[in-house]
Amino acid sequence: MFIFDSAVFILTLVKGYRRMDFTRGIGVTIMMPLTRVMMRDGALYFLAIIVANAANVATFYLHSHRLRGSLSTFASSISVTLASRIMLNLHKKYTSQTMPSIGMAPLESKMQFQTVTTECGHS
Repeated sequence: MFIFDSAVFILTLVKGYRRMDFTRGIGVTIMMPLTRVMMRDGALYFLAIIVANAANVATFYLHSHRLRGSLSTFASSISVTLASRIMLNLHKKYTSQTMPSIGMAPLESKMQFQTVTTECGHS
C-alpha cells in the first residue's frame, strides 16, 4: 500500500510540475486552481496515510499480541475519508470555476400561497 501511495503521489507531483513548467516556458508562471487543490490536498493525504500506516505497522512490532493490527481499521477509514475529502474539494473548486452562478447562493422561490377564508357556522 505504501508503494502504491508513493507512486501516485510522485506521479501527481511530476504532472503538476510539468504543467507549471510548461506555462513558465511561454512566459507565464501559473498553477491552475485544480492543480493547486490537488497538490495541497494530495500532500496532506499522503502525509496522513504515511503516519496512519506507520502507526499500524508499529503495533505489529512494538506491542503485545493483543494490540497487533489494532489500528488497521483506523488506517483504512482515514484513507477512505481523506480520499472523499479530496474529491469533494476538487468538485467544489471545479463547480466554482465552471458554474459561478450556481455557487452557494440561497435558493429563492416565486411561489405564492392563496389564503382561503370561510365563515364559521354557515353550511
